[in-house]
Amino acid sequence: MPILNYLLVLFSTIIDFILLEFMANTYLIHKYSKLKTTIIFTFTAIILTMVNFLIPSTKLFRLFVDIITIFIFITYLIICYKGKLRNKLKLMLFIFLLINGIMIIVNFSLELVMNWSYNELTKNIVFLFTQKFIDYIIVLVIINLIITKTKYHHVNSKNYIMATITIMLLNIIVLLSTFNFYSSADFSWQSFEELVLIIITANFLIVIVTLLLFNRLQAHLLKMHETEIKALTSERMTEYYRNLAGNTEEIRKFRHDMRYHAQVIDTYLDQGQTLKARDYLKTNIGQLSYRNLIYIEGLPVVSAILSDIQAKCKQLNYRFEPEVYVNYIPMDDDDTSIIIGNILTNALEALKKDNTQDRFILFEIKAASEVTVISCRNHYIGKLLPKGTLYRTTKSNASNHGYGLNTIQEKSAKYNGLMEITTEHQVFHIQIFLPNNYPQESGNPRKTTTINEETPNYES
Repeated sequence: MPILNYLLVLFSTIIDFILLEFMANTYLIHKYSKLKTTIIFTFTAIILTMVNFLIPSTKLFRLFVDIITIFIFITYLIICYKGKLRNKLKLMLFIFLLINGIMIIVNFSLELVMNWSYNELTKNIVFLFTQKFIDYIIVLVIINLIITKTKYHHVNSKNYIMATITIMLLNIIVLLSTFNFYSSADFSWQSFEELVLIIITANFLIVIVTLLLFNRLQAHLLKMHETEIKALTSERMTEYYRNLAGNTEEIRKFRHDMRYHAQVIDTYLDQGQTLKARDYLKTNIGQLSYRNLIYIEGLPVVSAILSDIQAKCKQLNYRFEPEVYVNYIPMDDDDTSIIIGNILTNALEALKKDNTQDRFILFEIKAASEVTVISCRNHYIGKLLPKGTLYRTTKSNASNHGYGLNTIQEKSAKYNGLMEITTEHQVFHIQIFLPNNYPQESGNPRKTTTINEETPNYES
C-alpha cells in the first residue's frame, strides 16, 4: 500500500513538526529543570533502539522492548504530570503521548493474550510511535541543555538567531527520524526526491511561522505583565489619594476645633490645674490619627507605591527604609511605576519566603550631576536560580511569572539606562542607572517625607 504508507509518513512528519514547535516554545520560554532524569531516560531509549536494530527481531524480544517502552512512557508521563500541565501546549503533548502509549499497549496486549502477530501496517504504526516517542525524549534533552547555557527570557537579535538555529536542529532530528522510518519499514516509494522537497519546504515554512509566534508570544507575555503592574499602581494611587484626603480632613477638623481646645487649656492653666491641662491634651489632641503615608513632592506615583509597600511591611513586621532625594525621575510615570513596582514587589516576595529576623528592604533614589540611581537592597534566603545575566522566578507557578527583571531591564534600556544586580551575604541588590535627560528643578533635593502617627506633618 504505497499511497497509504506515503500518507502515514507524511501525516506523522507534519504532526512531528507541529508538536516539536509547541514543545520548543513551551520549554524554551519557561521550563522546570528535569535534566538528569531526562538524560537517563534518553540513553536508555537510545540503547534499546540500537539493540533493536542489531539483534534479530523475535516475538520475545518485541515483548521485552514493548514493556521497557511502556515503563519509560509511564515515567515520562509522571514527569509531565509533576509539571502540573500548566498550559494547553503541555496538554496537547500529554494527549499525543497518551495516544502513543495506548497504541503500544493495545498491540502488546493483542500479541500477548491473543497470540496475534503484527500485520504490516500495524507493525509500521507501532514502530513509528515508538520511534517518535524516543525522539521526543532526545528533543527534551537538547532543549534542557540549551536552557542551561543560554537565556530565552529576553527577546533580542542574538536570542532570536539562537532560537532559529535551535528549532532548525530539532527539526533535523524529525527529518532523520522520518527517513529512518522510511528505510526500516521497507516502503516502496515512487518519488523519494519529491517527498524530501515537500518535507524540507514545509519545515522551513513552519520554522518561520513558529519564530514569529515565539516573538509575539514573548511580547504578549511582557505586555500582560506591564498591564498588571499598571493596574496595581492605579489601585495604589487611588488608595494613596483616599488616605491623603482623609489626612487633610482630619487636619481641617483639628484646626477648626483648636480654638475651643485652647480656651479649655487656658482655663486649666489660669486655675493652676496643670495636670488636668496635660490630661486634656492627651485625651483630645492625641485623638488625631494619621494614615501611614509617604509624601514626595513632584513624585505622586512613587509616593503611592512606597506608601503601599510601607503599609504591607508594617503589617508583616518587615523593616522598610525608603530614602528619596530627588524631585523628579527621568522617565514617564507609567515606566516609573513598572520599574519601581517590580523592584519592590520582588523584594517583598523575597521577604515572605524569609523566616529569619533580618528581613529588610532598603530603598533609595538619588541623583548625581548626570545620572539618577534607583537602588534597592533586600535580604533573601535560599539559592537564586541563574538565568543568563538575570535570575529565574522561584514562584511555584513559573509559567505565569518570571518577567519582572526582564521588564525592568527592558524599560531601563528604553531610556539608555543600565541595570546592575549583585548578591552578597544573602542580600539582593539591584540598581538602575538612568541618564538625566532633563534639567534638575531649582532648589535643594528633598528627602522622603513620611506622614504617620509618629511624625505628623502639617505642611500644606
